Amino acid sequence: MSRTGVLRRLVRGLAWMAVLGVVAVAALLGSLALEHRRVTVLPAPTGPLAVGRAMEVWTDTAIDPGAPEPGTSRELVAWIWYPAVTRHSPPIVDDYLPSAWREAIEHQRPALITRFLTRDLSRVRAHSLRGADVSAQEPSSPLHL
Repeated sequence: MSRTGVLRRLVRGLAWMAVLGVVAVAALLGSLALEHRRVTVLPAPTGPLAVGRAMEVWTDTAIDPGAPEPGTSRELVAWIWYPAVTRHSPPIVDDYLPSAWREAIEHQRPALITRFLTRDLSRVRAHSLRGADVSAQEPSSPLHL
């Protein structure tokens, strides 16, 4: 085979590899974008009772010396899951994360990471109920914070 024929085959092979590389990158970005928008349903509770969730913010009047702004009080956010009964039909299912928290998380990440490498947290479906009454069915229940 002549030198020109070998060079031509080499250029053609490199061109095909470049085309396949572009197609592979496009397919990867497309599948990541689809995965980002996919709804994710967390496993449902298996017990006989519904699960309620309350969010409490506890503030200590003492000044937090490690706070980013001087003079800030110490705060602790607690999520409490408990055995619940439903008052509403259908029950009001709580968001996986409050919208203000989701926005803060997305604001902290670069757009490329938020769009392609993470799940859209607004599309995660949980099963805990907002504002549900504590069940009286059990005399005592474990409390999970």
